[in-house]
Amino acid sequence: MTPTATGDVDPLLAGLARAVAGGKLTSTAEANIRRWLLDPQYARERPTLVEHITGEQWQALDDVFWTVIPFGTGGRRGRMYPIGTNAINDRTVGESAQGLADYVKKTLGRPLDAAGRLRCAIAYDTRHRSRHFAELCAEIMLAAGFTVEFR
Repeated sequence: MTPTATGDVDPLLAGLARAVAGGKLTSTAEANIRRWLLDPQYARERPTLVEHITGEQWQALDDVFWTVIPFGTGGRRGRMYPIGTNAINDRTVGESAQGLADYVKKTLGRPLDAAGRLRCAIAYDTRHRSRHFAELCAEIMLAAGFTVEFR
């Protein structure tokens, strides 16, 4: 079941509330999960989230939703998991790329090169899913109007 209307998510939200009341899920995880259930921008990830909730995978859900993965001096680092605000996945990597594009465009207010284009370089290495995440970032930067050098 993929919730599309408020009525569809009511049993899921009730399950989350029971998990919090039973000490199986933190309230911060519940708040982040609620956002992913209700906001249309998370529709792609919703089926996996619903499977976790209906399967009462509370520990896994708490681990990947208790906070938003921080951005530090080494970028965003963490465990890979297909869903969650505290995990490396398509959603968190994509949001990072979009945030960078928005920040650069807002901060610079002008193009970077003589041809009037914003430019960025994206590289990948041998780490697990590195190329996939680099390609995802390149797509997002291109959509934001950047010329992308990809290696």
